[in-house]
Amino acid sequence: MKTNLILYCCIFFISTFGFTQYSIESDTLIFEYDESYFSTYEHTPDSYFIADLPLGNGFYLKYEKGFSSLQSAELLNFRDFVYQFKKKYTSNVYANLDVDLFIDYLGNKSVFLKKGDGHIQVVPTVEVE
Repeated sequence: MKTNLILYCCIFFISTFGFTQYSIESDTLIFEYDESYFSTYEHTPDSYFIADLPLGNGFYLKYEKGFSSLQSAELLNFRDFVYQFKKKYTSNVYANLDVDLFIDYLGNKSVFLKKGDGHIQVVPTVEVE
């Protein structure tokens, strides 16, 4: 009986504190660059504006540096990521994105776009007028 109790306790602690599954929340996010979702303009070629957001809100992803290749386990879709973010953090997925909350979330992560054969690191930015 005592052996079974010790065995159950060990299994509980191992399953709770060790050998946990890979968390969805990670420090690095790599998105596939989608020309239909991101917009760039001639006067701001290093800024990637998001199609779902009105231009006047000032949110965009700013180019920081490029990499020839990165090892990525999973490429994320930015459009789906925004949808899931709104679903998780707001009550209405059809409402406008809470840009401040979104920037706070992305600000704690390294964000990359896979563009062609390379990757570019971007920083979420808000331009205040």
